Amino acid sequence: MLLKQQRELMAEGLVNKDQLTEAMHSDTGKKSGTLQALLDMSGVDGEAVLIALARSYKVPYLDIRSFAVNEEAIELCPEQLCLDFAFLPLDIQGKDLIIATDNPVDFNMLDTLHHKLGKRIKPIFARPDLIASKIHEVYQHTAADTARQALDHSHKHEQGSPSSTTENSEINVEDLRRSAEEPSIVRLVNGIIIQAMKVGSPDIRIEPGKQQSIVSLRVDGKLHPSLKFPTKAHQPVAIRFKMMSRLDLADMNSPQEGRTHIKLWNKRYEMCVSTQMEAHGEKVVIQILDKTQEKIRQAGRPAETPGQQDTATRQVSHDSQQGEGKTSSEAKAGDKPLILVVDDSSSVRNLVKFVLESDGYATAEAADGREAWDMVQRIHPSLVVADCDMPEMTGPELVRAMREQPQFNDTPIVLLTSKRDEKDEVFGLEVGADDYIGKPVEPLKLQARIKKTLAMYARIRQAMQGE
Repeated sequence: MLLKQQRELMAEGLVNKDQLTEAMHSDTGKKSGTLQALLDMSGVDGEAVLIALARSYKVPYLDIRSFAVNEEAIELCPEQLCLDFAFLPLDIQGKDLIIATDNPVDFNMLDTLHHKLGKRIKPIFARPDLIASKIHEVYQHTAADTARQALDHSHKHEQGSPSSTTENSEINVEDLRRSAEEPSIVRLVNGIIIQAMKVGSPDIRIEPGKQQSIVSLRVDGKLHPSLKFPTKAHQPVAIRFKMMSRLDLADMNSPQEGRTHIKLWNKRYEMCVSTQMEAHGEKVVIQILDKTQEKIRQAGRPAETPGQQDTATRQVSHDSQQGEGKTSSEAKAGDKPLILVVDDSSSVRNLVKFVLESDGYATAEAADGREAWDMVQRIHPSLVVADCDMPEMTGPELVRAMREQPQFNDTPIVLLTSKRDEKDEVFGLEVGADDYIGKPVEPLKLQARIKKTLAMYARIRQAMQGE
């Protein structure tokens, strides 16, 4: 929620300054944004706030809970794109794609979606928490349906497919391999894995029964049955997991453990697979480790929760981690100056990062001023590029916080703004910003201004060392 909208809500008497401050600094505010924190706050008329914001944004407001989303719109928009930009596709009307978003004035996001999807984007305003839950709801069935469709085909394995082997039966490894490569089995296994990742389950258990095998997923610390399929299809499923983790396909009596890596939704996962023979076949247990999040945590950044918009997709390099306690002139990723890009719009961050990286800089990113302030203290970047209007802590507030700390005296700060008001620019420069760059970002101008600012600070440091 931009500062303009915050001021308008206060002017209409829907919230007061104390409520806004509380919302910005609350756990909900830090995690999901100021608007969501206000909507969850007692004493705030959430519906009135939403209607007032829609009026300010000059777009319709829609309660999407009972809205029937157009299947064609879902097929057009990949789930990960919806998560990255926090929008829900609602309908397709000719050349227009109607979407629900809590930031209908993020024009960079709208332009990016237009180019990616080939449709004109028409935004409608909706609650941020309902957008997240509706994305989960409408795309949830995709993985579940994949598994269920595979179950319909798996019945053909009831006749003639290998069942649990006995000590007297001869094991033909090639037959086992072929059974596990049947399209229906591949779809079933993929559906099980995707379903687990969608609900954020760290554990999958596939247990054979006399008539049916049961797939259980661990959610909130407890195992919940998720899927059932005929026991006759159990062995090909078990063999499929054993093939993926390079286990001995012929050995079904000894416990085995193996690992495999997969990439899904631009994240890397490690799956630890273990098998153990039980009365009706091999029990399979899979532990899922998010290696992308592990790297982020090792870099000292907060981990994401499942379904959360990507706010920190680029890990800080090892060299920049080692830069803690150094001056900004020493804070580099390898031999490249490290620039921290701060904006609550992921599309703006991605554009700025692309422009800077193509000019030879290393980048880190933060989605709001509060996260940026934490990162600045930890990695001491060579330069900070920050948006003016952000949740949690605005760009000028971030500048003021940095300028109050002597260790950041030699850290240049450039502010991004979509405003052309001279007063705003003067205010930013007065609190300590070194330069202003307007939005939409012009790549060549951004590169030139960054290079000029870094060069200016380098000359200042040389002059001080000469003294």
